[in-house]
Amino acid sequence: MTTVRNANDQQIAQFPVPYKGTWNSVGANQLSPDSLYSSLNVWIREGKLRERPGIASYSGTVFDSPIVGGAMAVTPTTKINIALSATKLWHIEPGETIWTALASNNTVHAGLTSITFMETASEYVALIADGVSPLRSWTLNGSESNVVASVGTTPTPISVCTAARRIVALVNPHTLVWSEVLDYTNWNALSYNKIAQTNDIGITVLPLSNLAFVLYKERSIYPARTTGQALGAAFSIGEPVKVEGPAGLHAVLDIAGAHMYMTRNGRIGIYDGSRPVQWITDGLWLFLQKDIDQEYSRNIFGVFDYRLNTVIFWYPRNGDSGEMKGMVIINLPLEGSGVESIASFIGISSIPFSFGFETRFEGTIDRTLLFSSEFLDYRSYILNEDFDQDDDQYFDWNFQTGLFPLPDSRHHKVTVEAFLERDKANGQVSIFPVYSNSLENKTGTIAIEDERVLDLAHDPFAEYTGFDKQARFFGLKFLGNSQSNLRYSGSNVYGSIR
Repeated sequence: MTTVRNANDQQIAQFPVPYKGTWNSVGANQLSPDSLYSSLNVWIREGKLRERPGIASYSGTVFDSPIVGGAMAVTPTTKINIALSATKLWHIEPGETIWTALASNNTVHAGLTSITFMETASEYVALIADGVSPLRSWTLNGSESNVVASVGTTPTPISVCTAARRIVALVNPHTLVWSEVLDYTNWNALSYNKIAQTNDIGITVLPLSNLAFVLYKERSIYPARTTGQALGAAFSIGEPVKVEGPAGLHAVLDIAGAHMYMTRNGRIGIYDGSRPVQWITDGLWLFLQKDIDQEYSRNIFGVFDYRLNTVIFWYPRNGDSGEMKGMVIINLPLEGSGVESIASFIGISSIPFSFGFETRFEGTIDRTLLFSSEFLDYRSYILNEDFDQDDDQYFDWNFQTGLFPLPDSRHHKVTVEAFLERDKANGQVSIFPVYSNSLENKTGTIAIEDERVLDLAHDPFAEYTGFDKQARFFGLKFLGNSQSNLRYSGSNVYGSIR
């Protein structure tokens, strides 16, 4: 470590804030300076790279089993968060700290569960589908029970949504059925469409607007729109978009009138119903193909936190026995923040989760609710960008820049100035040089023996970090934990031929 730099050193490289996110699908020498080659548990907030949001306890209630579905209900009188476990419907209202379970009433939610809402002249109702039981309903101050059809037969759907004031149900493997307008008990036998033109299984249905919805299948997407007609002609099903669909029921998110989803092999796309799927975060795709445990990929789920302008997908990593700890953290574009296009990063949560959704109660900060799948500790949590732990555990973070070619491809000895916020409450950050002479490997060689430690509790006028390695290509790796209070604004690299 040195606090001065050699008078002959010239600035030879600069690594700004990585507003373009992580791109480890190519060689480290192919990246722009404002990209990272690898990342763990970091994201961008207020124009700087920092550790991702922490995960804080929301309620002390321990559920009977992992939560498999849920949503926030906006009833005529209040907002209610609803969470579905294997045998119960749980709810919590503004000002409450404990989840309340309804009497089981022979309720069984077999696997991942879909939920939608309808308000008629006489009632507000939640409709619940799990692909095994007939469609179920829950009304305010009532219990959950099977829908009794007044016309036709109650479907047994794997997914439901509300479009054009009708309940649209996806019945395995690829049949759409829909109710009459504002009547979830009326299932006329003519109100259906078998979407068998593509040889794949249906996954979910989601509204795209008040009058339109989308059927997602394994390898195709079908947009649908109301026609204003009756029975089987109520919806017009568009030509299929032949593209890979979402990994599972909860792997699709509604974001400002468009859908963002993650495929079973880790590719992430945006679909708005009018254009082909726009693939994003492809800089991580090759990594995710190898990291996702395909045996459990159907359990992938995502959350969209509007206030944080961030999407996070949780996925099962190889070696985690199906636990959902892997994270893809996506900064959405935000004017004035430096993020002009989508920036994505990799994360690992200390707690495994099964599901999540955003809660927006009046009088409180909007938060993302998360539900733990930790054995016998099935609790609820929130994302909190001002909290530096996952419950009571600090978490590690790291990031690595690309490899920058030094001038004239000649060996240089380098000195680094890293721009990091300083405060008495901050911790330490380790810096390692990453070097290569002839691009002999994809990542470069991380010189563990040349670790340098910066104490962020001290605020020197200037602090330079010198390394003994001479190289033709050079990069940096930073490492710390969430106690460090990381706020990174980039690095300057100085060097001279020696």
